[in-house]
Amino acid sequence: MPHGWRNWSAKRQKATRVGRNTELMKRMGRWFGRRPETLWTVHEAGLLENLNPPEDELDMLEARYLAVVDKEHDYRRRDLATLLANWTQEIDRTLTETH
Repeated sequence: MPHGWRNWSAKRQKATRVGRNTELMKRMGRWFGRRPETLWTVHEAGLLENLNPPEDELDMLEARYLAVVDKEHDYRRRDLATLLANWTQEIDRTLTETH
């Protein structure tokens, strides 16, 4: 992450890309059809850094986001930043759907 990024405006964070993706970023990017070389924005990386998701939650959401679902029944988030910002709600939704 660039030095001082937390003090940047939201607009600058969303317009600036990180220098490299971590393996976790590449893994999660696949859920949204991103190529591994497509760099995340500083905004997205910051959300992930603040979240620091546990492995069991990653596994649960990965299964959900990589599953084939009929479009009319697909209620998954369409945007990575939105998923990261609503992580707890998405975990709750996934748990509800599987029980």
